[in-house]
Amino acid sequence: MTLFTKMVGLSTIVFLTAACVAPEDADDPTIYAAAGANGLAATYFDNINLTVPRVERVDAVVNFDWGRGAPVGVAANTFSARWVGFVEPRYSETYRFYVRSDDGARLWVDGRALVDEWNDHGPRTFSGTVFLEAGRRYPIRLEYYENGGGAMVRLEWSSANQTRQVIPESQLFTNDGAVEPGGTVRLDVDDAFVDSAAPNANFDTTALEIDGDPSTKYALIKPRDIGSIAPGTRVAKATLVVRGFDGGNSYGVRELGGAWSEDSVTFNNAPGRSSQLASVSGSTGVKSIDVTTIVQGWVDGAPAHGLALYPNGSNGVDLYSSEHGTASYRPHFVVELSDSPDPCSDGGCSEGITHVGTTERWDSNGQNLEIARPSGSRTGDLLILVLHRTDDDLPLHVDGWTRVAECYKRDNGYDCSTENDCTDWANDDFCRRFGDYGRGGHDLAQSVFFRKVRSGEPSSYRFDLNIDSSGHPGWAILTALRGANTTDPVRDWSHTGCDGNADSLFPSVYARQGDMVLLSQSFDDAIAQSKFGAPTGTTRFGYVSNSDEAGFLFGGVVSSTGETGSMKTHGDGGPSCKDALVSLSIKPE
Repeated sequence: MTLFTKMVGLSTIVFLTAACVAPEDADDPTIYAAAGANGLAATYFDNINLTVPRVERVDAVVNFDWGRGAPVGVAANTFSARWVGFVEPRYSETYRFYVRSDDGARLWVDGRALVDEWNDHGPRTFSGTVFLEAGRRYPIRLEYYENGGGAMVRLEWSSANQTRQVIPESQLFTNDGAVEPGGTVRLDVDDAFVDSAAPNANFDTTALEIDGDPSTKYALIKPRDIGSIAPGTRVAKATLVVRGFDGGNSYGVRELGGAWSEDSVTFNNAPGRSSQLASVSGSTGVKSIDVTTIVQGWVDGAPAHGLALYPNGSNGVDLYSSEHGTASYRPHFVVELSDSPDPCSDGGCSEGITHVGTTERWDSNGQNLEIARPSGSRTGDLLILVLHRTDDDLPLHVDGWTRVAECYKRDNGYDCSTENDCTDWANDDFCRRFGDYGRGGHDLAQSVFFRKVRSGEPSSYRFDLNIDSSGHPGWAILTALRGANTTDPVRDWSHTGCDGNADSLFPSVYARQGDMVLLSQSFDDAIAQSKFGAPTGTTRFGYVSNSDEAGFLFGGVVSSTGETGSMKTHGDGGPSCKDALVSLSIKPE
């Protein structure tokens, strides 16, 4: 169910703020609209297992005490609820999230499990910590159930600068705030100026001073929410708008080369600057500075560290800053977005899907499996994650990721089971039994997931593959693709658990010319990578081996439309039927 559109279509010009507010200045024709509804999307279930949905709505906050009752639409004593959406912190620091509940609750923030108390209990508070960056929206999911007696649940946070409180409606959203192509967007800014005469002082004031004498003063300005523009969008034109109130010599525009914070930047710790990109008259009044090329780079994934306004002479210029009380006086970026997100969208000049990079990780018991995002991946890329496990459980659901394929083997010589074969769920994430065969599906397994790289994407991901505190080895291969479809990337997939061959025979999939085929192999023995060479038309993207297990990932672009046919590795291979194989065809954007 679509709860809200991403933008409120009030005007061709849409200004983004954290919530709908009235213009502060009567002379400012701005129309403000929320980038996504405030609050979290809530689903209420008429049992304790999150499986019988009855009510869907948006809750402004999570702060409920139903006593011995229940929300409207579900029965008291045996109900459950799930809240999903995004949370936006105010400060860049470690946050503690608190869940107080009666009965069970579990909480994930940015894909990390912070609370996992899925059991009956009276009112109790649980918490966990995670580092967040100010102004970024992070996915959040809270699940809760009530199993008799009192019923309550509350979601709070705190940090070094954030007093503990129920997370307010203003910081909760039903979507990630991405703005679709078309129209014009205003991006508010962070800003400050620095002074060589006070090299360790921070000047986050209502004015920005730019001067070359007697000391060097220059301003730093960066957009607060460049990630609100959908990756791949064409920027027709972008301008930095500033207003001067004390004129002087011209000043130059330079791009900044590193991160900084408006409340702590100083002359000594400010990042480096590029050579001058443009010169601006030092007269008073409004100036619109063309920064189209720079902003397009930020939208395409380059770090948006912002700009330096640097003096060209000794007669200084003063500009109003983002701290000014009148909205129309504050610096801001105006970005005109093209209706065509990609000038090569007809395929005439597209480079197609390319492999950006791959990382691998093995963990001795699968409890702390942390894998880095591939170097060079950027906003708009597609991430394909393959989780592998031997002799133990492997989750079918991972928060923040979408599963697209799987293969769970009960033993050597058997074919794959899938989610549809599960007959005994431990919870929403793990299947204890496939079919009627003991712990069938736990001899060797792999699950394939995808995720789109967004602005503010974490540099690594951590997974706990265990239901309890101990387990057998687990391993992961994470690959990044550019130019791939990021909303529904898989055209076709297939699996096999016993190919009957010393080499690995990946099953055929349907693909179109320009698709990329990915071939994922789990192997139930440690083995050298030379034993399984890449099938014809592919290259090896990733390989990991340790202890008594191994994983491979191969990939290549398909040259013709149709069934690929089975694809065979080259080399000495290994014992037949000790592998689990998955083939996928990935669509281009």
